[in-house]
Amino acid sequence: MKLPYLADNQLTALCKRLQGQGYGALKDLLREQGKTPFDEGSVIPTLDSSYKENGYQYLFYALTRLLQPERIVEIGVLQGFSLLSMGCALKANGRGEFHAFDLFEEYEFKCDNFDNVSSRVSTMGLDKMVTLHQADASSVTGLIEETDMLHVDISNNGDIIGEIFSQWASRTSRIMIFEGGSLERDRVEWMVKYRKRSLYDKFMELDKNEAGWDFFTISPFPSVTIAVNVKYES
Repeated sequence: MKLPYLADNQLTALCKRLQGQGYGALKDLLREQGKTPFDEGSVIPTLDSSYKENGYQYLFYALTRLLQPERIVEIGVLQGFSLLSMGCALKANGRGEFHAFDLFEEYEFKCDNFDNVSSRVSTMGLDKMVTLHQADASSVTGLIEETDMLHVDISNNGDIIGEIFSQWASRTSRIMIFEGGSLERDRVEWMVKYRKRSLYDKFMELDKNEAGWDFFTISPFPSVTIAVNVKYES
């Protein structure tokens, strides 16, 4: 299995930032997945996700294994691709809780049913770690005070990222993961059609102005931007 982001310079820079776990530890975990993927024989490879083509489930899994979070919050679930990937890593870690938020069938665009996702969580044996919440993004901070890891994938654009980052910067102790951040992702049809604010520009702005965070955008489509709290010593 080839993971195109293994050659990405920003992944190498992220590895250096997280070198308290041993330089190259993240890439070592990813290479292990290339040989013995955690999701082999599971429902995960069958799910709909823009992350699937370039194997981002293995990055989510490896980061969760490396950072050993006590809590993960996800905003935007769809069918559960990233949720199940990080949930499996928590299960392998032997500890941690996962709170996942989505409107599910109440969302007017692309979505999945709450019961369908709940069934997949059960099938993967993640019931004890994963809690699903049917709620919109603006209500999450009223329900969860803090987290170690945050993942956001809700039709991301620059305005959404600005709002979410400002809400969670003081509540997230280790990393935030955002779908998007590359120029290619900015050029997808709906971003152009509806003149949505550039993710690339917003992350450049945050990188310049937010001294408390280091930003890394890994380019293979759809791209992911990982913000690391400078207070976190891995």
